[in-house]
Amino acid sequence: MSIVDVCFMVLFWLFAAATLVNSLWYLIARLPEPTQSHFQQETVRENLTPVQEQGVTVLICARNEAFNLRRYLPVVLEQASPVPFEVLVVDDASSDDTPDVLAFFQEQYAHLNVLRLAAKKIPGKKHALSQGIASAKYDLLLLTDADCQPRSAQWLTLMSAPLQQQPSIEIVLGYAPCGWSDTTAPTTWLDRWMRFETVHTAWTYFAFARLGLPYMGVGRNLALRKRAFARVGGFTTHLHLPSGDDDLLVNAISTQHNTSTCLDPRSFVFSEGKKTWLEWYKQKCRHLSTGTLYRPTHRMLLGALALSHSGHFAALLVLTFSIWGACAWILWAMRIIVVWLGWLQTSRSFREPHMTLHVPILDAMMGTYFGVFGLILAFSRKRDTEW
Repeated sequence: MSIVDVCFMVLFWLFAAATLVNSLWYLIARLPEPTQSHFQQETVRENLTPVQEQGVTVLICARNEAFNLRRYLPVVLEQASPVPFEVLVVDDASSDDTPDVLAFFQEQYAHLNVLRLAAKKIPGKKHALSQGIASAKYDLLLLTDADCQPRSAQWLTLMSAPLQQQPSIEIVLGYAPCGWSDTTAPTTWLDRWMRFETVHTAWTYFAFARLGLPYMGVGRNLALRKRAFARVGGFTTHLHLPSGDDDLLVNAISTQHNTSTCLDPRSFVFSEGKKTWLEWYKQKCRHLSTGTLYRPTHRMLLGALALSHSGHFAALLVLTFSIWGACAWILWAMRIIVVWLGWLQTSRSFREPHMTLHVPILDAMMGTYFGVFGLILAFSRKRDTEW
């Protein structure tokens, strides 16, 4: 046997190992079926009298968001809540019409409060968010962004219910779809990819949380207690980074016992995706740059999943041109069936059934994404500082 044959044989068994690891994850990472009984249970749950009827502060940081505030803030202000709530908007030294827009809404809504910051202190929104949390009227906080729209008037109630009913719960992870509707099919490959990647990311952090290893959430839809923010020192350990105001905060606060999730479709918060591949690339570089600061266990597990996914496709490409090619494609077919079945269930949980036929292609793109961004982050020291 030549040295080339030995190398191909070793590569095949590495490929088989990566395929097995990745397939097992898709079998393990199962989310609850969104059955009618599940939603009926959630409906009963939202009508229960809270153990402690605490008010809620909905916190939004805005910088030059006049257009988005006009469009989406009324949906937040008109939430149907059984407990008192305020909407606190932190105007982070905006130079557009944001102050005028907020003043207009304050005349109509008594529960809208505005905190105006005269100058921007640091890149990102951590300073603004810290000031908002310190100024919040209530201990229960619900975070979202100015360019986001809750799906229903029950969003506040559903996201804050675990905090109201269980004193041990300190953080609630919600879902924020990419795009303005989960009832229409994507029309471009950029749209398909962004929605697929958003679901894949949410699938991962929801599954980790349900397995007792919560590691991240998204600031577009996140509830927490003010005391938890204070306990971990806020953003002090990563204040130098413009990103990480959501995932690094969750990574610091969350444990197996103090974290809850909310997958009721009425609690979803929509936001617009990027318009070009370049815009998406810059956003993703900024988001992924914080992963190196996750807890070691999270980094190890997430790294193993990403490596098994990218390694599966990289090895498959090479093995195609060897005597192991047929066996490699058989293993690929077995794995993609597992992935497809997992997507069928997960797409129902996240209300994204429109990309089912494209799963094999999008899954291959995900493997490429993990490999390419892994190399970029390994060799790049640049950090995006815009907000």
